[in-house]
Parts: sequence; structure tokens; C-alpha cells
Amino acid sequence: MAAALVSVIMNGFNSARYLREAIDSLRAQSGVSVRPIVVVNGERFDAVLRARLESDPFLRVHYVERGSNGGAQRVGRQLVESEFFAFLDDDDELLPDTLALRVEPLLRDGSLAAVVANGLRSVRGQPEVPAVTLPVDLDQAAERIMGSNWLASCGGLFRSARVGTEYFDGVTDYFEWTLIAVRLLLAQVPMVFLDRPVFRIHETPRSLSRSSAYDAAWCVFLERLLRLPLTGGMRRRVAERLAVSYNTRSVVHLHQDELREAWHWHLRTLRSPGGWRYLPYTLRLGRAAAAALRPRARV
Repeated sequence: MAAALVSVIMNGFNSARYLREAIDSLRAQSGVSVRPIVVVNGERFDAVLRARLESDPFLRVHYVERGSNGGAQRVGRQLVESEFFAFLDDDDELLPDTLALRVEPLLRDGSLAAVVANGLRSVRGQPEVPAVTLPVDLDQAAERIMGSNWLASCGGLFRSARVGTEYFDGVTDYFEWTLIAVRLLLAQVPMVFLDRPVFRIHETPRSLSRSSAYDAAWCVFLERLLRLPLTGGMRRRVAERLAVSYNTRSVVHLHQDELREAWHWHLRTLRSPGGWRYLPYTLRLGRAAAAALRPRARV
């Protein structure tokens, strides 16, 4: 039997060194035929590096003017022509022979749409740890999705005929894999979980998950999730996480002596399901407001 053809979508230029290692990890895969799709997006990129990539016959390079992680992700999915596809961030790498490991269940069972596997998280100077905590089945996957996302960016291998472009909205740049996981669950897409390390994530200071914008986007993302047709249990968990996030934003503003913003987010917290738990924090805000109004002693 001929080796399965797997498209692997990459986007961004985090670092030339990490990008080279990511591509080399694709070249080293065995048991499958790999077709990397590199999506260069935005106006800020290394022109020499782009030209070098475009001259490599192993790669298919596509340029998009709009700089967007979610946009590049959707474009990459649109370019897939193979039976299976996966994603690989430019600063991560696949472990040896792991595409074949993931594609085997899909070849064995034609009803499966995805295989979700684990990986390793590497931070310089620290021991490697598992990247995610995988569920054992779809019921547990729905239960845990709001606690920690189990679908890492390079953890899934998908059957193209079952996971189309509709799962990639092209506009979500933060928490996009949590959104994709929720959409897969709502669509009851059949998938299995493989608790084996198949990739290595390199945490760098330039990683998107380390940015302040990433943290600020969490509330907006949860509000978007609540507009989806969530099941009762999932809706409750999202609402509870949203209350926690509102309270966190209030505390941040309080520490920065921005009392108006702190009250704004606290009132949103109280109006959220379970927000009554944060009533004691109201006293803390009240004391801070009183202290701000108290006239300062003249020296």
C-alpha cells in the first residue's frame, strides 16, 4: 500500500533557526508522504528567507498580505489537496515518525475524522513536560475543554473530507484551537485520543501565548463562545470561566490604581453566573475607593 499523503500547514516566521528545525522534522518523517504548505502572511518577514523557502522543491509557499494567524490558518486549510492534514507552528517540531503513528488509526477506521495526540513542551533550562492533558474519550473531552485545551496546534491529524474550512474561521488569532476543539465537539466529529508525544513545542519570548494581548483576549473569546449553540454543561463551564476572567481583569486594574475600570469589570463579574462568589471583593474595592477620596495630609 502506498504511503498516505499528509499536508502539513505552517505559518509565520518566529525564528529562522526554529523554522529550519521544523522543516527538517518534516523531511525526517517516514511511513507517509509529506507535503508542507508554508503560509507567509503580513508585511513583516525576511525576504531572503522567503526566497530561500520558495526555491525549495519540498515546500509549497503561499503569501497572504494580511498578517493574521487565524487568516493564515484558514488559507492553509484551503490549499490542502491531500487526504489528511495537520498543522505545525514555525517554532515547533514533529518527533520522528509520528505522522505515520497518527495516520494509522485513520487508515484503519474510515469513520474517524481526527486523531489527537500529545506532545512535549520545552522551555530553555527546564525539563520537558507533557504539552497537554489528554482526555480518554469525547465525554471527558467536553468536560475538560474549559479547564485546559487538549487540542494543541500541532496535536491533531485530520481527514480532509470530514474537517473542512468551516472549522477555521480565519479571524480568530487567540485561543483558535480551543474554538476549533469546541466546534468539533458540537459537530460530534468522531476522533480518538493518543497519549503519545508526537511533537515538541518550543516556548520562546516571542511565542504568541506569551504576549499581553493574548491574556487580554480571553474575555472576548469566552463571550464569543457563549454565542455558540453550546450544550448545557459546556455553557455553564464557559460562563463560570468568564466570571473568573472578569474578576481577574478587575484585580489587574485595581493593582494599577484604575478604579473606574476595576469597578466596571467587577460589576460584570457580579452579573455573571456564579458572580455572587465575588461579593467579598466588593468590600476591597470599596476600601480602595474610600482611600482614593480621602484627602492627603499636607506636608
